[in-house]
Amino acid sequence: MKKKLRERLEKKSFVALIGITVMLFFQIVYFLIQYYVEPAYDLQTSLDKKIPFLPWTVIIYLAIYPFILAVVLLIDVKDFMRVIAIYLLTCATGWLFFIFFPAAITRPSLTTIDNKIWYFVYSWIHHLDATTNTFPSLHVAASWVTALILWRRKTLFFAASCVATLISLSTLTTKQHFIYDVIGGFVLAVICWYVIVRKEIK
Repeated sequence: MKKKLRERLEKKSFVALIGITVMLFFQIVYFLIQYYVEPAYDLQTSLDKKIPFLPWTVIIYLAIYPFILAVVLLIDVKDFMRVIAIYLLTCATGWLFFIFFPAAITRPSLTTIDNKIWYFVYSWIHHLDATTNTFPSLHVAASWVTALILWRRKTLFFAASCVATLISLSTLTTKQHFIYDVIGGFVLAVICWYVIVRKEIK
């Protein structure tokens, strides 16, 4: 009994190490592209201009991190490795767009934020995340990949899809992305998910 528990913990620890390593790799490549590739495209539409800037929705925007963690804790090792494969494919495809179709977003000035807490949070986000690497939105793609991995578990999948939808919408109200970025991120997530799990669906 103790041996099985120890083996299970060791396996989960190894998987956690893989996850952390992959995330660090993602961030390094993301930031390298962000700082060395000049943006050339502006995908803002007239509808984007009508969407209000709602600083408080940054709570929903940042909820992607506990959301991913919660789902990772729910799934088994096999599904976790599948998630890693989908994330890698999603990010690699996204990086190609960032390099060969470099788009950027126009953000509202931080001076429009009255609340000191939101001002601090947005200052931190803007410092780390430049206005580039926007199409497709990997924030949206990651949230939908996380939801889609639960496709066999209908109730959880529905709940996760609702969360992914809110996170996707929050990228618009936080002015982190434009509408085309969100659509691109969603489509990218679905395609990459299907490529990895298509044999199981059939």
